[in-house]
Amino acid sequence: MWMLFAHFLGDWGTSNSWVAASKGKWWVVMFAHCMMYTGVCAIALRYIGIGEEVLGWSIWIFFTHYWMDIWKSKYAAPEKFPTWHLYIDQAYHIGVLMGIIIYQRNDFLLV
Repeated sequence: MWMLFAHFLGDWGTSNSWVAASKGKWWVVMFAHCMMYTGVCAIALRYIGIGEEVLGWSIWIFFTHYWMDIWKSKYAAPEKFPTWHLYIDQAYHIGVLMGIIIYQRNDFLLV
């Protein structure tokens, strides 16, 4: 639940309509958005006990978020399909975070 909260806070809570409209036009806006998202997620990872690997996971979170948002802002054609690209984007970001949790906390899978 903490990672879902961090995802929505980092992706939606640290952005506004200008950032959403501009991150596909200027790399510095995309970079800043992805850094804020990564920062929020890194804090959440530390909070739930993933401490030693947080730097590596932060790099992974940053680049996967950057790649998906580039795709969404440049290639998803939101004027043709106004919502489907958001579903794919959100599922991808949440999937990345849940994959990290499953990988780090795989002890419950061995029971």
